[in-house]
Amino acid sequence: PQAAHSLLRRRLAAAANKGSKTDKKRILEVETMVAPEEVLAKLLRSAAASAAHDDDSGADPTHAVLTVPAGASLAARQSVADAAVMAGLAVLAVESEAET
Repeated sequence: PQAAHSLLRRRLAAAANKGSKTDKKRILEVETMVAPEEVLAKLLRSAAASAAHDDDSGADPTHAVLTVPAGASLAARQSVADAAVMAGLAVLAVESEAET
């Protein structure tokens, strides 16, 4: 994902040199986009820090068992696992929530 993002930025920068003011505004908006995995990674880091704070030992969590909705695709499950790795967590399992 990072290599693709870098390529996109280079292409957008080249287009910005030729484009109008409106084009440059759109390019700025695209450059500030964040991948969903990055957002989830930030949330998981925050949850891990909160868990460490609440734990008497003060140890940071290093492993995670994650849950996804029952109908989540394999790609969605992999994205959740990737986000956990980005957050510095070792993924033990990605489980589906029980269907009701």
